[in-house]
Amino acid sequence: MPFRTGHEGVTVRMDPSGAVTVLAGVTSQGQGLETTMAQIVASELGAPLDTVTVVLGDTDATPFGLGAFASRQAVIGGGAAIRAGRRFARRSRASPRTCWRPRARIWRWPTAA
Repeated sequence: MPFRTGHEGVTVRMDPSGAVTVLAGVTSQGQGLETTMAQIVASELGAPLDTVTVVLGDTDATPFGLGAFASRQAVIGGGAAIRAGRRFARRSRASPRTCWRPRARIWRWPTAA
């Protein structure tokens, strides 16, 4: 059987409050992958970092992933997070029922009280 490491699954979701959840199949070995994935998706969406929660390797919630080995998590999982974040942003802009304001090109994130 061939040994393949070049794919990973990532899903990006947003609830009505503007909180973003990143579900990724990769797992962390203690190298700060949760922060890395949150920063990647927040950057792609233009979202505040504190609105992004990351769930890694939860087999009940995340897409299939190959796990953690050979320092591949940030490269392969991060690439998947970039693609998922971009796709989410693109689809959200196309939907009339989103919080995207096309003229301002910003998300209407809830402000802290």
